[in-house]
Amino acid sequence: MTSLVYLRNKRNNRVYVYVNEKVEGKDGYRRRCIGHLDEETGEIVSNGPRSQTPSAEVRYIGMSTFIRRLSDRIGLSEVLKITFGNRWKTILTCAMYGLTGNTDLSSIEKWSARFETPAESIVTQEDIVSLLNEVDHEDIDVFQRIWRKRVKDRDIYHISASPLMSYDSRSFASYGTLGVLPNIDMDVCYGMNTLLPISYDLLPGRVFALEDMIDSEDRYQWINPTSIEYILNEEYCEGNNVDVLVVSDRRFMIRLPSYHRISKQIIDDNQSEIMTYSNYRHSGGGYNFIKTHMVDIAGKQCYAHMYYSAEEAEKEMGTFLSIIEKCRTELTSNRPISAHTELYGMYFDMKGPNMEVELNSTGIMERTKYAGMTVVLSDTIVYPIMVMDCFNLNSFVERTFDNLQNTTDHLRLKLFLNHNIASRYFIQFVTLILKSAIRKALIDNNLYRDYTAEDVVREVSNIATVKVSDRKRPLEINMNYRQRLFVKMLSPDGNDH
Repeated sequence: MTSLVYLRNKRNNRVYVYVNEKVEGKDGYRRRCIGHLDEETGEIVSNGPRSQTPSAEVRYIGMSTFIRRLSDRIGLSEVLKITFGNRWKTILTCAMYGLTGNTDLSSIEKWSARFETPAESIVTQEDIVSLLNEVDHEDIDVFQRIWRKRVKDRDIYHISASPLMSYDSRSFASYGTLGVLPNIDMDVCYGMNTLLPISYDLLPGRVFALEDMIDSEDRYQWINPTSIEYILNEEYCEGNNVDVLVVSDRRFMIRLPSYHRISKQIIDDNQSEIMTYSNYRHSGGGYNFIKTHMVDIAGKQCYAHMYYSAEEAEKEMGTFLSIIEKCRTELTSNRPISAHTELYGMYFDMKGPNMEVELNSTGIMERTKYAGMTVVLSDTIVYPIMVMDCFNLNSFVERTFDNLQNTTDHLRLKLFLNHNIASRYFIQFVTLILKSAIRKALIDNNLYRDYTAEDVVREVSNIATVKVSDRKRPLEINMNYRQRLFVKMLSPDGNDH
């Protein structure tokens, strides 16, 4: 097989590109220089006049070959084709671009010039603006209903996600003279068996009242689920939400903040028992101390899953002590901030005639003893590792949609228009489908603990061929171990070409 070798010349600091290719009729290989690397564009540039030296072009074929094959296998390509006609290839190309972690969709042109894509041509910023204008709510609704027929799951995970924006302030985002933009939150429904997203719904703001969320369940009846399992983060623990949820007869798992009254009671009762070797288990990509027991909440028995992570404890302690030091500086310099008044009262004492600032060690110890501790309540799931995997899925969704409303795309793609925002989120939903299919393939091949979907995309996208002007056929570049592993995973039929 052929391989590319990159060597930097110390004299002129250029990176020269060589091709290792097998010599016909012999056992050995020969190496010849085909140019030098333009480190800004990634292109291979001829070392001399093009009339005298062969030119070389690297084409990255992994996405168009193996990710496209995955899209075909799960039925995504066909559903896009049925719904969007000639536009489906551009949508799939944009979704593949999203897989690379690039959220500035307006910068797709350079990427599509180097990578082979379903669009089979360079995709420009103007193409994206036109696409966002053409995709409407009816198209998105039709797509989701046809896609639902492909994903056969009747048992559903309901995920509430709050993606970040690059100019995010959680509830609202300010952008220059355009005023205040609402942060967009979303609900995503996932199949429990296929682990593929089925549908999504954009929300102008988070529905923090559980009564309102339960009342809105009619929006998902078209999915026709047998059961819905709600995966809820700390934001839903305000007021009496936890008690309302427990007595609502809904299937749920809810992560409690360490300062919540129920969480504190569970930790106080069991903290001394959790840190034993028998409770030390692998979960969430690392090792944690885990313990499960039954608790009574509002007269109903629930599973309480406790997790302790030393790494998270160190992070929380560092953040908390930094805040305390900042507050101490504000008080000693007599420049208090009104927003920190509650912190001053909880963690500081003012003593003596000169009102000297002293730390409230009791309050600080009370706060830090819960560092690294997480409590999740569930009415149905007894396995703590399964619960942790569900919350990892929640984070997986949020990371996929983070930063879509970024400052680069805001004006270029006219994301100040609600129509364009909705279309942009739909394209990223297609990215989520592909990314979830990769994640499921990792799980099915017992690779999930060692690799992420991002690892797969990074390796597969770098599979390339080199077209040299003095050769008729492109040279296939030898794949490394990870690339061969992931290609085999994505090609269960054995077709790795």
